[in-house]
Amino acid sequence: MRRRGLLVVLVAALCFPVPAQAHETDPRVLTVLDDIRPALPAGVVVQIRSSLAEELVAENPTPTPLVVLGDEDRPFLRISHSGVEADLNSADWYLTNSPTGTGPLPPTAVRGAPARWVTVSTGDSWGWFDHRLHPQRLTAPTNVRKRTQVGEWQVPFEYGGYRSLVVGHLELVPLLGAFSNTVDPAPPGLTVSVLPGRLPGLFLVDVAGADVVVFGTDGKPFLRLGKHLVEVDEGSPSWAEDQRARGNVVTTAAHRPQWHRLATTPTITWLEPRLRYPRDLPRDPSKAADLQRWSVPLTVNGRRGELAGLIRWTPAPGVTSGGAGSDKARVFTVIGILLLGVALATGLSLWRRLRR
Repeated sequence: MRRRGLLVVLVAALCFPVPAQAHETDPRVLTVLDDIRPALPAGVVVQIRSSLAEELVAENPTPTPLVVLGDEDRPFLRISHSGVEADLNSADWYLTNSPTGTGPLPPTAVRGAPARWVTVSTGDSWGWFDHRLHPQRLTAPTNVRKRTQVGEWQVPFEYGGYRSLVVGHLELVPLLGAFSNTVDPAPPGLTVSVLPGRLPGLFLVDVAGADVVVFGTDGKPFLRLGKHLVEVDEGSPSWAEDQRARGNVVTTAAHRPQWHRLATTPTITWLEPRLRYPRDLPRDPSKAADLQRWSVPLTVNGRRGELAGLIRWTPAPGVTSGGAGSDKARVFTVIGILLLGVALATGLSLWRRLRR
């Protein structure tokens, strides 16, 4: 299965602050997946997702493991319908769990150490911060008028004894504007604010000490807040998404409730995929627009409610409709001129025949 030109998020459109990284990236740089060579079997999917940094996400519902190769072609991940296994003696396993590509390594994670495979998830998919996607030293021009390729990347896999390469490139694009999230007033007794970023988050405060239950992306309870209590279901897909986006290792089984007490103060912050920005720019990036609504259902003392808001687009100063999307406009203009020319030539030919 090939994935051509898959963009998880238009990074160039985001001008919000992002966490400092050991490999700082230009906010105008897109990470693009071009191809998988040779193609993987149907159902085995590799794609890019943006959270605190760009991630590779692989899904493999087949019994044959999809093996991710790291430094010096050493396998560090195995993904199949039986679960996800990690080599805990591989340095790549620890570094790819960090958005910055840094962190302490255990003394066993050294070159030449024997593999130690451990199941880290019972699901058939996994996301990791593969730093081969992240430019280390990228010097980009400051005044970019059109998309420009500024680098390439590739990540090797093995499947059924055969080797595949996931290949892509880095693309510099003009800074056209920014996505942002607004939030509606919260239900009585609560306050909520949006945390901007590549993957936006929510900051919720239970001011009145009410019994609050927040529902996850699967429609099941995800967080519980009370007067002296904050609990999270560590088996919730929403919690797993939050933890992976932060670069934390998730080892709990999904869809199996595992409530854990986080704090005694009724406040909680989490990264929320339902606030994720659109994958594409608005049709006319030169105009401000409300793009779509988002909502997170909850109950307050048993009463249904929601946290809700809007995803908005704000153009950068000086961006005009002629500049944004001008490449596409030029293509359609050329096509229109060619069609008009064909029509005129055909009409002239018919007019000459009628005069004979």
